[in-house]
Amino acid sequence: AAMVGCSLGTLFLYSEIGPHLFWNALVMTMVGVTVSGPYNLVVGSVSIDLGSQPALAGNNQAMCTVSGLIDGSGSVGSALGQLLIPVVQRWFGWRAVFYLFILLNGLAVLCIIKRAWIDVKAWKRRFRPEGAPLLAGGPDGEDSHED
Repeated sequence: AAMVGCSLGTLFLYSEIGPHLFWNALVMTMVGVTVSGPYNLVVGSVSIDLGSQPALAGNNQAMCTVSGLIDGSGSVGSALGQLLIPVVQRWFGWRAVFYLFILLNGLAVLCIIKRAWIDVKAWKRRFRPEGAPLLAGGPDGEDSHED
């Protein structure tokens, strides 16, 4: 969720960067990392998560079908984008294309934020057991360090 959130800023920066070759290449690389990286991670982790379901256990054909459907849905979205981008660019300009990307990535953040929050809470519980004090104190509740 953090990388997709970062993509909002990098897309905005890229829409404002102008024709400077060095900055264009640098920000385009940052956009690629923050947009494509999470896509590849999500596709892989969702495939693994669905593949671990008892209904699909031992059924390689079903596993391949699930993986193909997940990856294919991203490809359909990309194909539809290729049809939509020229229309938006012709009517509103290139800046509007990047604002459309920002809007769509913002929707992606909204879709994954709940799951990310659940994962962060589980990760924190793993490193700090329930009921463990945040600060180590003495027997009377005061800090045990001496001045």
